[in-house]
Amino acid sequence: MNANSASDDSVMSQVAENSSSPQVEPLSPLAERILDLLSKEGQLSNRKIRGRLGCVSDTAEYDRAKEQLLLAGRVVRGQGFSGVLRLPLASAPLPDVDSDALEEAKSKQAPVEEAPGEKAERDLYPYVKQWAENSAGLDNVYIIGDLRRREVWENPDLLAYSVNDFKWLVGYEIEVTTFEVKLALDIYAVWQAAHYRRFSNYVYLACYEAPDVIRNRTDGRLYRLAVEFGLGVLSLTPSGQGAKGVKCVEINSPGRQLPQSTELDAFLQDYEDVIGLPGRAKKMWEQLRPGGE
Repeated sequence: MNANSASDDSVMSQVAENSSSPQVEPLSPLAERILDLLSKEGQLSNRKIRGRLGCVSDTAEYDRAKEQLLLAGRVVRGQGFSGVLRLPLASAPLPDVDSDALEEAKSKQAPVEEAPGEKAERDLYPYVKQWAENSAGLDNVYIIGDLRRREVWENPDLLAYSVNDFKWLVGYEIEVTTFEVKLALDIYAVWQAAHYRRFSNYVYLACYEAPDVIRNRTDGRLYRLAVEFGLGVLSLTPSGQGAKGVKCVEINSPGRQLPQSTELDAFLQDYEDVIGLPGRAKKMWEQLRPGGE
């Protein structure tokens, strides 16, 4: 085991201790099916879950399974007219934002050596941008990896934002998606991407490794931790003639985060000159700023 693996094990052990939970009774088969469905869909109304699982008539059995999941903390209630269930956000706490501590931790990470002719992280940015626009359907995608305008570990490589216009509600909503691109998956990559939850609605961690390598590194614990943090995970692999291109595959979809408005606003202000908000969003932006600055 190398030094990096030992360090990863230590960090993950601390996270496991912080997120341990008491023993609960085994889940019923129906509860397991509900969990499996939510792991694929993110969140669903109770009515849709019952319909998908064929429990339309036997609501009592469904209610028992639902209450078992709620009591065990495996699901939480969402918002919706007929009641909504969703998986909880990661229970493992994020480290405090301490720039000195983060810089020290980052300095212990062995640098990834790039062999001649191999991809560098910034070489991967355009491929992730193309995937975000064409496959994920994201609007307004920007490469910002070299700007470094924020504190340590708070500088995404790409950001995307969309402006949601409502029919029945007054005003608009801005959703932000951020990306962290790495050559390999390690604990520091997971931590760094997890910090973006403070100012992002969705976060992706993109690694230049095959899906099975990502899923199985450190016996799968790093991938499971990323999933528990609600991170989307992208696998980037060589593609095309001479393997000069890059193929992007989403192997885990991100969970929706709910950052504080002040954190989201501060992040967008740091890149205001880059993202150039469109007309209606710009008007809203100006109205939201203190004093209308």
